[in-house]
Amino acid sequence: MVLEIARNGKMSKKDLFKRFRQLSKGVLNDETFSYLMTDIENDFYVSYEPLTRTYSFTTKILQDWWLRFYDLVEE
Repeated sequence: MVLEIARNGKMSKKDLFKRFRQLSKGVLNDETFSYLMTDIENDFYVSYEPLTRTYSFTTKILQDWWLRFYDLVEE
C-alpha cells in the first residue's frame, strides 16, 4: 500500500481500499485494511487528511526512498 501512495503522490482512502481488496483477492476485510493503514501512519510513512479523505507521504524523502528501493518490479 505504501508503494501505491509513493507512485501516485497521494491516494483517496476509497481507491486504496479498492487496491487492497484487489491485491488480497477479496479475502481480507475493511478491519484488516484499517489496521494496516494505522500501522503505516504510526510508523510516520504516510498521513491521512480527513477533509479530503486522502493518504500522502509524510515527507518527500521517504517517498523518494520507497520509489528508489521498492519500485523495482513492474506489475
